[in-house]
Amino acid sequence: MAVPRTGPATGTEDRLLRSDDAGSNRPRAGPDRRTFRTVDDSRTTLTVAEEDLVLRRPGQAAREQALALRRAAPVRTALARLLRVHTDERAWRIGADGEVKVAARLARLVAKDPRWHVLHAVPVGAGDSDIDHVVIGPAGVLTLNTKHHPGGRVWVAGRTLMVNGQKRPYLRNSAHESARAARLLTTVCGEPVPVTGVVVLVAARSITFRSGPEDAQVVGRRALVPWLLRLPEVMDEAAVARVLAAARVPSTWRG
Repeated sequence: MAVPRTGPATGTEDRLLRSDDAGSNRPRAGPDRRTFRTVDDSRTTLTVAEEDLVLRRPGQAAREQALALRRAAPVRTALARLLRVHTDERAWRIGADGEVKVAARLARLVAKDPRWHVLHAVPVGAGDSDIDHVVIGPAGVLTLNTKHHPGGRVWVAGRTLMVNGQKRPYLRNSAHESARAARLLTTVCGEPVPVTGVVVLVAARSITFRSGPEDAQVVGRRALVPWLLRLPEVMDEAAVARVLAAARVPSTWRG
């Protein structure tokens, strides 16, 4: 189920977003957020009662962080928003907005090809971090790290990614995230599950590739779906189903 490395996507310049970019395709949670999962394969049959991660909303973890900060200091937060001061609350809120915009694009992917599946805001470890989006489909497994930089100018070369001239650790963090996801999914599935890390840039004014990125891929939000659909198919439907069954269960990600 190896996922071949690919070069940077073409046409990655990301125009400034319209107000309707968030879309209305957020998955809606049903009345019962706990489900019974049954996994059948040649080795074992498991039945687990846990929250189904398919029901999590895009940007959920980031939105919860922003809300907690806002509740802790409502007056200071309101004043900062009025004066457009950059705060931790703003960073979490803008990050959540970016995740929702990427989720709207991923909804288009699933509409075009139902063999693809997407999980949002997947809690990892003790729950103090999360993966913005886990995408599972014919081209394999990808972890998407959304970065929302309205009007930013992004420059990429090798292991370096800069936004408005400042180095950002996005490639390194994305590589770490995908390696961790591969280890956890491989342990539960009982077979190798390679994972490709992808940095998805939202609302960047420009994305310049001096050379191809290393360790992780870099794609603009508007180019994301065509890029995913161009990837070679490396997983059949049975393999996709096995990985999805493991990925949607919270305990998979606690290792």
